[in-house]
Amino acid sequence: MSAIYFDNAATTQPSEAVLRKAQEVSAGVFGNPSSPHGYGVAAEREIWAASKSLSQALGVAAQEIYYTSGGTEANNLAILGAADAYKRNGTHIITCGTEHPSVLEPARRLQALGFEVTVLPVNPLGHISAALFQDTLRNDTILVSLMQVNNETGAMHDIPMFSEIVKRRCFGRSFETLFHVDGVQGFGKYKLPLKNIDLYTISAHKIHGLKGVGALYARRGVRLTPLMYGGGQQSGIRPGTENVAGIAAFGAAALAAVCGCEDSLKRAAVVRDTLIRELRKLPDVFINSAGGWERGESDYILNAVFKGVKGQVLVNALDAEGIFVSTGAACHSKRGDDNHVLKHMGLSPELRQSALRFSFSPENTVDEALRCARILAGLLPVLRRADTVRPCKAGI
Repeated sequence: MSAIYFDNAATTQPSEAVLRKAQEVSAGVFGNPSSPHGYGVAAEREIWAASKSLSQALGVAAQEIYYTSGGTEANNLAILGAADAYKRNGTHIITCGTEHPSVLEPARRLQALGFEVTVLPVNPLGHISAALFQDTLRNDTILVSLMQVNNETGAMHDIPMFSEIVKRRCFGRSFETLFHVDGVQGFGKYKLPLKNIDLYTISAHKIHGLKGVGALYARRGVRLTPLMYGGGQQSGIRPGTENVAGIAAFGAAALAAVCGCEDSLKRAAVVRDTLIRELRKLPDVFINSAGGWERGESDYILNAVFKGVKGQVLVNALDAEGIFVSTGAACHSKRGDDNHVLKHMGLSPELRQSALRFSFSPENTVDEALRCARILAGLLPVLRRADTVRPCKAGI
């Protein structure tokens, strides 16, 4: 029986076209793109071609794209770089409690440096109140950072609405409040016009590209203080020799994802809806994200609570059956950290510990969803019985 991979929010399998492109560039275009000779020019040409592909996918200019080592670095560059560059205009920043750690941790760092950070709460579906958001904006707000799609539950912020609120508030003022979007889980899956968005983070390995490559779109005219200093590559914003093969493969992955966006979304939605329907037949299983795109949730991510079973126990049991899921973000699952997203949505500690995340790609099938649910139906009673008859410790 073939394996079922339902952990695509953590990483996706590189496509054959991506692997071919990476191999081709690694073997034949190995020059340093900063070198002036033919090998260097050929490498630089590969980067430029990828930038053209990404600019087409994003609807921006190729010169507005800066490559990084991944989404985490791109988020750090956007938040720390913008805050430092614009601190003379103000020191107030707005974000949300369910953001990725690569947004929340830079925000905490800025707090330690004297910035004031407002962390907005969410409702039980993971959404922000528009009225509260509007009331939180101040004259000294220099940056807002919100994610497009939540990596734990799939909850989607209404980015066009929030960015419009920000820019309308800035109209006629001496400076603009910058709007940053973490698009790591949204890019290539949902079309998002970047009107009113100043900074947008993307990552290759979430769209069947390679790990270790990300990018930050920075609107022309937006200033960023670099996080690193060195050879001056990429206009000095992100110095260091570029990962030419990874970037070239990123361009190929981006074009494929955007071209197949609508078809991929339909296929993922059918798989997700099937799994939701089957899970609802099981006792003491609660869906944390079941609304779908029309209700502000991604069709690529499903979060569910299996009451009475620890999430990690269920992950291990499914792993033994050839089904690969997670308890949440890969960066926290291995450490066993509490799920801060579910906590902000109001779930109790017991329920948070019993949550699983299923995340899909266009390669997943309805048959896989049915098989996964069938195996869960057999595992849950056994695991729940085992949990209720644990042996007592000696002497108690």
